[in-house]
Amino acid sequence: MESTDGKLGEQFNSSLKVSDEVIARVVGLAAMEEPGVTALTSTLVEGITEHLARKTAYKGVRVFVEGGRADIELHVVVQYGHPIPDLAQRIQTRVKSQVERMIGLTVRAVHVHIQGILFDDAKTPE
Repeated sequence: MESTDGKLGEQFNSSLKVSDEVIARVVGLAAMEEPGVTALTSTLVEGITEHLARKTAYKGVRVFVEGGRADIELHVVVQYGHPIPDLAQRIQTRVKSQVERMIGLTVRAVHVHIQGILFDDAKTPE
C-alpha cells in the first residue's frame, strides 16, 4: 500500500454520516456507565410512536442534530441514595464527552429527565 503522506484529503472528496440511532446508542451506553443510573426508559408517547413506526431507536434517548451540533434528551431511572442533581450533572458530562470523542459532533445540550427511582428493598422509605 502506497503512502499518501497526509494527502488523502486532496485525492478524495469524502463525507461521514452517522445515523441518529448510532448516536443514541453511544448516548445510552455512556449514561448507563454512570454509577446510580439503573435504566433508560421511554416516555409513554415515545413508546407508542416507536411501536407504531417499528423504530429501533435506543430506548429513552432522543437526538436532534443540526449543522454538526447535537441536542440530546434522555430519560433515566436512578438508584435511591444518589443525589439527583449531582448524578444528572455527571450524566451530562459523560454523555457530552463520549459523543464528542466518538462521533465528532459538538454537543450543544444534554437534557436529563429523571423518570423514576429504584429503591433497594432494605432502604425503601415507609
